[in-house]
Amino acid sequence: MGIYNLIQYFGYVGLTLYGEFLQTLAREGSRDYTWAQGHLSDFGLSAMATSVCLMAPTKHKVVRSFLSLASPLAFTFHEYYPILAPEEGIKDMQDIACYFGGTLLAYTINEIAQSPKTKAIIKKINPKNRVSNKTLEKLVK
Repeated sequence: MGIYNLIQYFGYVGLTLYGEFLQTLAREGSRDYTWAQGHLSDFGLSAMATSVCLMAPTKHKVVRSFLSLASPLAFTFHEYYPILAPEEGIKDMQDIACYFGGTLLAYTINEIAQSPKTKAIIKKINPKNRVSNKTLEKLVK
């Protein structure tokens, strides 16, 4: 697990919380409801779950791809068969699209961050490697 995974994860947590905050404002009448604020948390939640799945310690690209599909499939299953609150099943296709969109975003950003080109650019920016992933990971632990 690298520092990039943690940064992504907390970014998606922030996105999800911001979406929930905007929905709360709309419910209270402080703000008009828009489609984007209604689905921002669905998008962020799926991206957050996907980023956790992508933190799995495997180098096999096929395994990582299957793990990344776990979150939108789980959220889709819950959309149709709610386990925790059976009366809450909504079956909203836009929510399902946001689940897969969030996963696609998280997977794409993760692939870009892990690519050799990105690592080469970072090495040019920080040639002496003053702050390494290991140093940052020690700070997080």
